[in-house]
Amino acid sequence: VELKLGQITCINEGVFKGCRKLTQVKIGKRIESIGSSAFHLKKFGIFNNGEEIKPKNVAGENNVQSVNGIQTLNIEENSKLKTINNNSFENCTNLNVCSIKLPDSLENIGDKAFKNCKGYDVNNATLIIPEYIEKLGVSCFENTNIEKLDISNCTKLSSLPQSGFENCKKLKDIDFPTNNKIESIIIDQRTFKGCSSLYPGNSDELKLPNYITHICDSAFEGCTFESVNLGDKLISIGASAFKNCKNLTYCENEVRIMSALNDTSKEQLNKLEINISELFITPKMLSEVIKLVSDNKLSMDAAKKLLYEAIDKKIDPVELVKKEGLSQIN
Repeated sequence: VELKLGQITCINEGVFKGCRKLTQVKIGKRIESIGSSAFHLKKFGIFNNGEEIKPKNVAGENNVQSVNGIQTLNIEENSKLKTINNNSFENCTNLNVCSIKLPDSLENIGDKAFKNCKGYDVNNATLIIPEYIEKLGVSCFENTNIEKLDISNCTKLSSLPQSGFENCKKLKDIDFPTNNKIESIIIDQRTFKGCSSLYPGNSDELKLPNYITHICDSAFEGCTFESVNLGDKLISIGASAFKNCKNLTYCENEVRIMSALNDTSKEQLNKLEINISELFITPKMLSEVIKLVSDNKLSMDAAKKLLYEAIDKKIDPVELVKKEGLSQIN
């Protein structure tokens, strides 16, 4: 279908909803808005953690089809498209979002607009978010095959959306904005949860820009980077923000991260009367000290003394234990 004839400026809500056999769409330059669920497909299977579970019949064979639909979405150059509304292309599973050139005119992408658009594999699967985007909706690109997210030119974003890129299991890299005029960006709940390939910059470190002020609940839960640089203006980290980041062993700029690893870390810190902002201690170091307390090898008072001495000398507390011996510390 080619949508550019006459004076059409809007594709209304649900116009092509359920058109499973529609494979190619070309959006003309006059179109300013794509309505909610315009090309939405209803999924047949049940999704569990982003993966489709297909019910089987008595013979053990699949008796439901995968959703499919649009494979190619072309938007004309010099497009006036400003808004892609909620659920517009949700469950178009033949469509790879990285094959779409989003126009510079685009300002808003709605909730679940491209959710489950995994599509075919493309080389250098990079999703480039246009410069003047003001809002990305909840789950807008959830469970897609993005390998690199490029938001480097964005100047108006104030937050990265709740579940926006959740379960994008191929996502390896994020290019954050470099504009010095950005004052604050919030990483919302579950934004990158389940991005199990995430190694920003093709390294093992997640380096967040200084304008990231809030990291909300479960924002990076289940990611694979080994170290984190939190930036200088971070105000808060939500519960479980880094839960199940099993490779995480180091945090630059203090271990405020501890309260976000799991529900017990903050309680452990409170018992030790250690202020999170004072710590350079890594999660691994702290867990080893807590284990010594749990195993009754170190008293709580001795653990406090050990951690304060380690902070003062900027040395691994376990190394201090080996050097001075448990009996002397106790």
